[in-house]
Amino acid sequence: MGFEEQPTFYLYSIGHPPDQLSLGHLVLKDYANPLLARNIRAPEITEDQIREWTDITPANCAFETASEDNFVVGLQVPVAGEVSVRFSGTTNKVVTARVGRRVMLKDSTRFFKDVVAKNQDVRAKLAVWCTVASSRYVLHKALLGLRRPQIWLLTGFYEFEGASLSQLHHREPGVELGIGAELVTALSGVPVGGSVGMGGSRLLRRQVEMPEARIWAAQWQRLDAEWIRQSASQDSVALTQVQLLPDTTYSKGVMLGSSEHESGRIVAAGFSLGDLGTCSRDDIIEEDEKYAEAFAVAERRLTRQRAS
Repeated sequence: MGFEEQPTFYLYSIGHPPDQLSLGHLVLKDYANPLLARNIRAPEITEDQIREWTDITPANCAFETASEDNFVVGLQVPVAGEVSVRFSGTTNKVVTARVGRRVMLKDSTRFFKDVVAKNQDVRAKLAVWCTVASSRYVLHKALLGLRRPQIWLLTGFYEFEGASLSQLHHREPGVELGIGAELVTALSGVPVGGSVGMGGSRLLRRQVEMPEARIWAAQWQRLDAEWIRQSASQDSVALTQVQLLPDTTYSKGVMLGSSEHESGRIVAAGFSLGDLGTCSRDDIIEEDEKYAEAFAVAERRLTRQRAS
């Protein structure tokens, strides 16, 4: 049996605890480091709610079909027979587990609106990110014009228990490999640092083992922000919008060069769901240094003023 699927789940070098990384988790730019980058913890939901909002399928294996790009697809390894998988490049990551599952939101837009956007902690942090991104300090210091914050929403994950991460090494690019229960069983008996021969010049070297249930790969969908400007007819903020904070990054309580009631001033950000994230780690973290530095300074100034 062959296997073909577009990889949209970003694989991590270790599994993350499910109580720290789950559906609705938000990350600013760097979803390669979802707990170290600027992030917003997802509103807590029960297992019953997860089953209500998602499609869940068994999966005890995930693999990187393109060499070293960190995007994986997964499957439930058959008890009898093998699944034929084609790998490009000469090294690929493979995660195998005792048990696992793939969890994907049925409707990410409705989940964001009904669960994520209703949470006040989430709204408060989104307001900070959007206020900083549109602040006069960032505009003047970065000299790159008005940018929308690059926000990602976690919309699916692979959760594995009793998992190990291995590296597949092979000399010929485009090798085809059969994955079955026999391989998973053999690999589970190899210590970390050991390897299993796959015939010819191919071998799997075991690198990491984690017995607890962990999130090993996540699917991220872009949360597009749209600037909403001051309008005479505007009297409320919709659920998928957040009100911006007073811009205190330059002067006390007021945007530099603006009056508090200036018509056309950005006063809120509205959100909608965009494309799935498919950027490699190098593309994710690549950013203009001036912008990154200006954003960090403006964020500190804004949060310090709010705390005082």
